Amino acid sequence: MKTTEIIPRLANVSKYFAILIENANENFDESKRRFGGYLTILDKDSGLVLIVIAIGKIPLEKAENYKQLSIENAIRLFNNDKHKTSWESRNEKNSQFAGAIKGQEGIYSFYGHNNDVNEALAISALYLIEPAGVESVRYTSGMSIFRYYYDEVATRNYFVRSFLNLLKRSFDNTWAGISFLRNEFH
Repeated sequence: MKTTEIIPRLANVSKYFAILIENANENFDESKRRFGGYLTILDKDSGLVLIVIAIGKIPLEKAENYKQLSIENAIRLFNNDKHKTSWESRNEKNSQFAGAIKGQEGIYSFYGHNNDVNEALAISALYLIEPAGVESVRYTSGMSIFRYYYDEVATRNYFVRSFLNLLKRSFDNTWAGISFLRNEFH
């Protein structure tokens, strides 16, 4: 994946992450609410960091830590070929958290909230940045990945289905790339 393909879609990520984080925060006491973090995207084949971007409001005293944890999650997942999520290799005693997932071309990692929210935001980023519309040759592969996260990961992470359904309801219909979310899942 090329960084030039990612950059135009980041505006959608920032816009919708604010909505998703607000939705997630409704499930937490005020002291546990968070309002931003870092999104890291790695090339799935080479492991090169393509982009690290701050999204939302990040406390200045936590910014560097959030950034490093987002990068660490993505690199750890890259180094675990058989894993689809960093949740599978998390070890909180060693500051190794959930929040990274594999897409078709990239590894997406978010850090700034709790493990489940981070992971659901990473999955949301995948579908905002790397869509596989029904007209795409990559549709079958994209649907397989989508079904894994929507069906399997959602059994242990409430936020996945909630976030993707929220995106489905609120996404700008002018971008056909997300047609698989709009048309096939409920």
